[in-house]
Amino acid sequence: MMRCLMSIYFMIVHLFSLNLVFSHLTRPPHNLSCYHCSTLNNGDSCRYLQLNDSGVQKSCKPNQMFCSVILFRYSADSSEYLFWSVERRCEETCQEGCNTVGERVKLFLCRSCCNGYLCNYGNTGLKALPDENYMILFTGMALYRYFSFFKTFETILWG
Repeated sequence: MMRCLMSIYFMIVHLFSLNLVFSHLTRPPHNLSCYHCSTLNNGDSCRYLQLNDSGVQKSCKPNQMFCSVILFRYSADSSEYLFWSVERRCEETCQEGCNTVGERVKLFLCRSCCNGYLCNYGNTGLKALPDENYMILFTGMALYRYFSFFKTFETILWG
């Protein structure tokens, strides 16, 4: 009974410490600033954004936790996609990915997300958010190490 309680105690302590280690990676900041522009309104200054361009910086609202870059391209035939527009802005939620719309004239749009200060420059946002696959891998490795450690520890203590 004591072994079981001790194992449960150590597991809870270990999982709590894992939460402390990874919690700062998954929580976006609340006082976020992003670049806010589009080539349709701001021209090439938004497409070829200069870092720290104060003319297009915006403080996000408290519920806007992400910066995004939305890149629009088009193709009138089967050739490569040509640049059409880019938008940069604050977002409440942000789902990364690409979509194609249309048959003869295809519009291709890709959205990238980030959650760091002025991170949405270039053609994509900087990856401030950890990839889910890596988080699952790290958690799995930590749990494996936890159970391996305590199995060895219990063997030493209670033989």
